[in-house]
Amino acid sequence: MQQHERPSGRRPVPAHPSRRPRVRLALATAVAAALTGTLLSATAGPATATDGTYASRADFNGDGIGDVAFSASGAYVSGKKDAGQLVVLYGSASGINTSSGTQSFAQSTAGVPGSDEKGDFLGTDVKLDDVTGDGRADVLAGSYENDGNGAVLYLPSNGTKITATGSRTVSPSDSGVSTTGYPNFGANFAD
Repeated sequence: MQQHERPSGRRPVPAHPSRRPRVRLALATAVAAALTGTLLSATAGPATATDGTYASRADFNGDGIGDVAFSASGAYVSGKKDAGQLVVLYGSASGINTSSGTQSFAQSTAGVPGSDEKGDFLGTDVKLDDVTGDGRADVLAGSYENDGNGAVLYLPSNGTKITATGSRTVSPSDSGVSTTGYPNFGANFAD
């Protein structure tokens, strides 16, 4: 992870997610696949655009049609620069259903832990996995929360959609990870 040195000997801050030297699929690939109604597995991996936007695809509601979750980690939310947010789109037999069911999650969303803060970059990395074992994918989103300490936000599927009910955040201290330096906990998940 690249670091930028702050003036006056202050601790370095993580580089913007779009400056990470990782090559992934284009966001358009994820959206195009969902538009075709193709079932996409949770292990298909994330896609990124060059602006730090990440997308992953899986089946959130068990209908056998691929759904898409993507982030805009550098989004202004509630007037906070680079707070970040997540968007969930559901697939249908005729493509992405944009007339209903589109969801957006930020830390200011009711039921989501935390608050929107400048530089959190919520959605720095996004993974979809069946955390609960119910056959439906849940959303895991990393961030640079708390000045580079990092955190992972969990948004569960309730069987029909992704929900903030039951969501929680896991921080370095919750996991026994030291916050000495910049752990960037959850900023990059293993692919």
